Amino acid sequence: MLRSKVQRMVAAVCVTAAASVLPVVTAAPAHASVTDCQVYLKAAGYKVGPVVTDACAKGADWLTAGHCYPLLRISLGIKDADATRACKLAAA
Repeated sequence: MLRSKVQRMVAAVCVTAAASVLPVVTAAPAHASVTDCQVYLKAAGYKVGPVVTDACAKGADWLTAGHCYPLLRISLGIKDADATRACKLAAA
């Protein structure tokens, strides 16, 4: 009887661990959204250099996402609509 309880407890722990790890494992890698941001800007006619790469990388990280738009808009003079769309793609 004790063995049965231990087995159930181990199974419950495994299911809980799997439920918390699975979303992290299946999440899309951040670099895909950075690439989407860069490709969008390049297709819109902008030169994609280190500042664009940095802005897109910041847009992909929820801690620094607020820096994407100002970098693109103020530092590089990218149009409002293009900067907004690029940052949204980076955050996706």
